[in-house]
Amino acid sequence: MLALIITERSPMNMPTLVVCLASMRNNWVAEIEKYFTSDAQVKVLSYYKPNRRKDPLFIASHDIVITSYEIATMAGPLYRRPGMKAKKGDDCVKALAKVQWFRIILDECQKIKTWNSKGALACMSYSAPRRWCLSGTPVQNKALELLSYYRFLRYEPFCSTKFFDKLLKQVERGNPEAGKILTQSFATISLRRTKGAHYTTCTTSPTAYFCPVN
Repeated sequence: MLALIITERSPMNMPTLVVCLASMRNNWVAEIEKYFTSDAQVKVLSYYKPNRRKDPLFIASHDIVITSYEIATMAGPLYRRPGMKAKKGDDCVKALAKVQWFRIILDECQKIKTWNSKGALACMSYSAPRRWCLSGTPVQNKALELLSYYRFLRYEPFCSTKFFDKLLKQVERGNPEAGKILTQSFATISLRRTKGAHYTTCTTSPTAYFCPVN
């Protein structure tokens, strides 16, 4: 993933947003420091402190911005619903939402498995042409959890709640063709990596992946 970030940069210098568990933030920072040399000239912002800078232009001046799901939710476009009164810290709430991102990476994306939760809706609403989901356990309980990932990835037509609900009902009724479609929908955008796997070349360059990692 870090190799992708450094080799496929936005021609407009738009940054990459990494949303991860709060406990994993330092891991991302450590990995970047380990593998990126000074020649790479990568500017990294760990966006988490209560007194974090609230200027979208400052945030956008970095190549990689790392934040938690909690802050991504508060700073997301849908955090303040229509009709809600302004709250203290609204200037901060708008900060991440105002940035035009090149790429958004959801690490441990099962955090958004409930598609209509506040956190999932916030992550879905960020603007970015390239979107990744990373997880070792993409489906924990039921197939409905795929809907949240499909909506985040904007994977047509499966990101439509109406379409997905209809397909899922057919699967639950034992329709083998519907089951095949659902399985193929996931396989088409999945990149599975095992611990012993080694990759030398990449022949395609899609704009969105779902990547379960063992």
